[in-house]
Amino acid sequence: MIASYVDQEGEERAFDVACLGDFNALVDEARCSVLLEHENGSSVAFSGGESVAFLVWTDPLGYVYSWQGEREHALACVQTYLETGWPTSEAVRFTHDGSSPD
Repeated sequence: MIASYVDQEGEERAFDVACLGDFNALVDEARCSVLLEHENGSSVAFSGGESVAFLVWTDPLGYVYSWQGEREHALACVQTYLETGWPTSEAVRFTHDGSSPD
């Protein structure tokens, strides 16, 4: 899966991420939002602090959903997304933002 972020110089940096450890290392390096893009056309954007995180999921059809809560739950959701391509989790319940794809 491809993970990317924009660095302080405005350059996009992209990496192949295979596991949660790779993702956590990238989040530590980026110190900002990180976007994961799956080959099924979906993506998950992760942004967070030490205890709280924010996720934005765009499904393969282009519909957008968001969630905010405990970082631990967000990382569990990211791990499932890395493994399956779907950000499913018992603790994370995404809310549709109300918009439809173009």
